[in-house]
Amino acid sequence: MANRKETSLLDFLKPSRNYLTLITILVVFVSLAVSVGFGLSSEHLSGAQRWLFILFLMFFPLAGLVLSIWLILRHFRKLSVADSDSALDWQIMSPERQQRKLNSEVDELARVLDIPDNQLSDLRSAYIVAEDLALRNIEQEAGLSLKRHVSLDRTDFDAILIAEETVKCVEVTFALSSDISQDKVNQMQRKAESLKKSLSKLRPNTKIVLVLVLVTQLDAEAEAKLRSTVARKFPKPPVDVEIRWYDFEKLQQAFAA
Repeated sequence: MANRKETSLLDFLKPSRNYLTLITILVVFVSLAVSVGFGLSSEHLSGAQRWLFILFLMFFPLAGLVLSIWLILRHFRKLSVADSDSALDWQIMSPERQQRKLNSEVDELARVLDIPDNQLSDLRSAYIVAEDLALRNIEQEAGLSLKRHVSLDRTDFDAILIAEETVKCVEVTFALSSDISQDKVNQMQRKAESLKKSLSKLRPNTKIVLVLVLVTQLDAEAEAKLRSTVARKFPKPPVDVEIRWYDFEKLQQAFAA
């Protein structure tokens, strides 16, 4: 015989799942209290006061029912999304996969800047700091915590931001030149599209946004050139794209000074 899942009293009384039950109890309790008060004091009430009590007893339960329906319709989508989120199997990226991604980014920067091997350690440290400060800034702006270095169905992201019906997948890159490779952009778009397919089964109607975070340390001319070209690298994105620009020195002044 299959085991039945027991429901505790605390689960039954969760207001997020039982708006109608709680409001119904409240309406019945108030109606009974008013009815008892009306019965005890009816001899001392005028005709107008009696009619006022009768109208209250007629319309108060109806108002409570309308309020219940409004709350349920307002929160139904949010509750459904919360249930869907609990079914998402987000995995923390293993240290090895995080290391591979970091080394790939650092190696690409080293090739672009022609940095010798003996300076890779400094570049790696700068990249880690830049990524951390940029993600902190996003959390500060959104007022929400990010899920950092996570994957879903083996699709890795630097961070994920979940806000009701929107999931933002965040990819951070340290831009030290006036260009960003098309291969990197295409890889980000493929990852966002893979996430969209995965969420379409468990979290339908969810809006997916690819957030490209560019941490720069460029002069004005080089940054202007980068800004003018990067948007054109997303001609037909599979999801909405949001590009955020952060200056490395300003991030350090804001969070690490």
